[in-house]
Amino acid sequence: MDQQFPDLNRAEVIGYKLYHGGGEFRDTVSRIDRRTPSRLSRCLGWLPEYNDITAKVVRYGMGWSPAPQVLFCDTAFFAELPEHVSAYALPLELRKNGIRKYGGHGVGHSWSWRETQRFFPGEAERVISVYLGNNTSAAAILNGRAVETSIGFTPAEGMPTATGCGSIDPTIIFQLRSAGFSFEEINRLLTRESGFTGLRGSHCSLSDLLAGLSDPELAPIYALYRYRLMKYIGAFISPLGGVDAIVFFSEMMETARDLVIDICRDLVFLGVSPAAAPGTKNGEMLFTGEDSRVRVLGLSYNGWSVMAREAARIGRG
Repeated sequence: MDQQFPDLNRAEVIGYKLYHGGGEFRDTVSRIDRRTPSRLSRCLGWLPEYNDITAKVVRYGMGWSPAPQVLFCDTAFFAELPEHVSAYALPLELRKNGIRKYGGHGVGHSWSWRETQRFFPGEAERVISVYLGNNTSAAAILNGRAVETSIGFTPAEGMPTATGCGSIDPTIIFQLRSAGFSFEEINRLLTRESGFTGLRGSHCSLSDLLAGLSDPELAPIYALYRYRLMKYIGAFISPLGGVDAIVFFSEMMETARDLVIDICRDLVFLGVSPAAAPGTKNGEMLFTGEDSRVRVLGLSYNGWSVMAREAARIGRG
């Protein structure tokens, strides 16, 4: 590995991403210590195809480099969700065995909250944070604490994605099984062959969807996506007791501009006053006017850069 990545020899801080920390990791960013490998081993049952790789790379890195090392956990931001929010209406024994809502994209949503406070200091206690990507997710954040999220036990719950169905009636799985599908086939169907791709009948990413708004083939898919997103935004206003700011963040914020404009128009009844044209604030997009009761902000996001900055801050601290 040293020959493949020679620059790692000069690493000052090393960061790793854990996609699902179960109930083990409760800090979005934490320093890695001698207990971390055993804690990671207790997370292998959650998203094993991702967590197993993280666990192996962390063990290698700890033995290879003396540099400070940090772990980013994508579910930790939601670890303190109230039980009445995180619980599914299933037998208590399943809850005790870890069947609950864990959330996701926590690294991005916690960054979105911090950026919102930088843009609107003292003016945004109740924030709905929306990540726009092939795996869109939303979070309701009150004074820096997550109180609701669209992602559940795994990212399979929530918004439809580029290839995933999002939230569905679970009896559909039994219907497919009775029709002769194997569990492996059902998993592939719901996570790799559904979503925008399934609706279109050929590969379709969010960027394809947003770039083809005038395409009659894509229009109904866009309408479904926009409607589902509006449902989550509307639903999250209640646990917040209102909303001060709705913040969209994405690696393709410029491409998503028209989507956010459409959503602003849908939310006029909330007191959103769309700007005549999106303005800029500290280099980012501001979609509402000065008289708007609810601010709508668009943030350009690079997850790896965010983690690199946080790793440097934590690792050298």
